[in-house]
Order: sequence, then C-alpha cells, then structure tokens
Amino acid sequence: MPRIYAYDCTLDNVLPRPYVVTDLLRGTLLVDVWNEASWWTGEWSKERLLASVAKHIVALSGLEFDKIGCLVCDETDGSYHVLSLPCAFDEEEDSGIPNMYP
Repeated sequence: MPRIYAYDCTLDNVLPRPYVVTDLLRGTLLVDVWNEASWWTGEWSKERLLASVAKHIVALSGLEFDKIGCLVCDETDGSYHVLSLPCAFDEEEDSGIPNMYP
C-alpha cells in the first residue's frame, strides 16, 4: 500500500481540486505480460488473478449510494456523502489543470 503524505478533499487549496500525494508504486502492467507464458508461473496464474479481481468487484458491488457523483468525506465526523456531478470541477476559471470531467 502506498503511504499517503498529503491530501485535501476540498476545492480550497492551491490546485483548486481535491488531491492526494502518495508513494510511487512500481509494477508491471497486466497488458504487458498477459501473453507471456514465462510470467505466469508459481503463485502467479491467470485464474488466481481473475479470482482476485472478481473478489474485489463483488466487494465494491455491495456499496450503494443515492446518486452518481464524487464520494467525499466530511472531515468533522468522518461520514461520507456523494456530491452531484459535475462535482464543481468543470466550470471553474482556467487554472492550467485538466478538468476531472472533460
């Protein structure tokens, strides 16, 4: 898991966007090794990988929200709620930062 060094879930920061700064995680892109038989040895198998992905999809499917939007945490009480799209990211002045929802 990457270490989180800083984050801000609000628009009241230097970026005017929510952000998170974490460790860089190095890894291998699945698309680069999918067809390499030498990579799928020992504990690594396509079946185990797909079973792991399916397990995570099932866990995520249990989360339900009352609308589509941006999941935000209320820092005062730790509760979560959903901001309606476009989550206040689209119509801001041009800050040179790409929009989250073009």
